[in-house]
Amino acid sequence: MSPQIAQMPQIQSKTLYIKTHGAQTALSALDRCVRDEILSVIIGAPGVGKNKTIRYWSKQNRGKVRHLIVEATVRNAPRPLLAAISKALGIEGMEHRTLDKVCVALAERLAKDPVAVIINEADMLSMVAFEKLRGIWDMVSELRDADGERAFPLALFGTPRLREILQRPDLERLHRRVGEFDVMLPMNQAELQTAVKAKWPEAKVEAAAFDELTRLSRGSFGWLDKIMPKAIELAAKDGNAVNSRILEATRRYLLGLPEANA
Repeated sequence: MSPQIAQMPQIQSKTLYIKTHGAQTALSALDRCVRDEILSVIIGAPGVGKNKTIRYWSKQNRGKVRHLIVEATVRNAPRPLLAAISKALGIEGMEHRTLDKVCVALAERLAKDPVAVIINEADMLSMVAFEKLRGIWDMVSELRDADGERAFPLALFGTPRLREILQRPDLERLHRRVGEFDVMLPMNQAELQTAVKAKWPEAKVEAAAFDELTRLSRGSFGWLDKIMPKAIELAAKDGNAVNSRILEATRRYLLGLPEANA
């Protein structure tokens, strides 16, 4: 049975997906992960576009690469994680088996039919969940008579905290199996300008204000989405374009500070 791709919000518009340098890094990492059947880790600060990039890659590879996407949650225990993977692979009755038997069933399925598994927000997983993933990886590698560095495509997405977690002594065996660590960098100023024009095409922003906007947003889509609507609102009240003064007023508003002239 073909795996079912986990339901994720659809891309609202092609113009809203900005293929930044950070996104290109993640897309290349996913392609390499699938091609070489390795364990890849892609990290990036909140707001750099990890979710959008996963959705974009999934859409572009639908019908080309068999894959499934699992969303981790805070302190995600192993059973919900393994249950989500089992369900996506079409394996029934896992809720009645021990965790070890679930791992064996998953390993046997992935060894016969390697499917790319993408786990988003992986830094939310528990230590036991990580160890179960490592166990599945090792079993698949052995069943396929691989060299230990290959088993099936497994990509872990998370914040920079994920690297710190995987470097813990109790996860050393999993860390050794990581084929690649890739970092999604924040948007640079040129990319940020492209994002602003795509998402707020009617907005007027002074060229000199982009330096400040890049600094305030930290090159993050998340922060940009918080800053720009308020900045546009304040600029409209004054009948001006978004400028450094407007951005400072926006910063103070978002921080809950009084107006500068108050």
